[in-house]
Amino acid sequence: MSKKTIVRLAFYSSIILGLALLYRFDRAAVEKEIQSEIKNNETPFPVSRYKLEDVAVGINLYPPLVEKIERRVVVGGVVAHHLLVQNTIAEYFQYLSSFAYKRVILLGPNHGELGEKMVVTSTRPWDTPYGTVYSDQAVITGLSNCATNDPYPLENDHSLEVIMPFIKMYLPEAQVVPLMLSGRLKMDDIDALVSCLIPHLGQETLVLVSSDFSHYLKSSVAKQRDAETYALLKSWDVDRLITLNSDHLDSPPALVTLMELMQAVGTKDMEVFAHTDASIVSNNPFAATTTHYFLNFYVKR
Repeated sequence: MSKKTIVRLAFYSSIILGLALLYRFDRAAVEKEIQSEIKNNETPFPVSRYKLEDVAVGINLYPPLVEKIERRVVVGGVVAHHLLVQNTIAEYFQYLSSFAYKRVILLGPNHGELGEKMVVTSTRPWDTPYGTVYSDQAVITGLSNCATNDPYPLENDHSLEVIMPFIKMYLPEAQVVPLMLSGRLKMDDIDALVSCLIPHLGQETLVLVSSDFSHYLKSSVAKQRDAETYALLKSWDVDRLITLNSDHLDSPPALVTLMELMQAVGTKDMEVFAHTDASIVSNNPFAATTTHYFLNFYVKR
């Protein structure tokens, strides 16, 4: 190779490198500007329904995994929002941290049936002790026919808020589509919501339900109710699941919505990550309890 050729190659290489650096700089500047606009235009939901110690113990026990799995496996899940089991919540999210999600569609119950609409959402970000979780504004805006942008119910319910610090810690690149569902939703309402959400089930999207299961029953009775719920899950009996109440679970509509979305992406494969009982965790076996299933819906490799 002649000296002139070497000089020419070096010259071209320096141009390519300069363009690459310029692209990275411009891209970073644009992303920073977009992030700044989000921060300036929206007031974050404050941390109001949990304390740092309510989430930090579990997070310290189960730090995020460093290695990411490129190919998505878990496409949907169920997680408790009862912070008594924060250790299991953190362990569950530690497992999810193996996957590089960019979006979390987060479904939860509207415990107080707040607001005028049966499906509510918000574009506002969420403050957490670990930083801010940002809502996916583009997706939420596109759901205007299916969900009402009303921050009041979300600010006054714990079902979604207490999950945000775990999302920030374990899925830091993910933006959230928060959806709070009324217990009055029927199958026709769910079908309409599912139709709106299907176009947003990309390769890096996780559909996650925040829900506890049996409420306020003795542990022995709660186990029976959990067995009944799990049997309906395994048989994919959404018509019976939607009729359940808090003896069985917090939010039948959220769970049925998840199942319909999982069917849309071509999977009915489900596994139990954990099954917990508040009376056992708190070492108070005779107290009325709340139970929790941690579930994963996955696509096979």
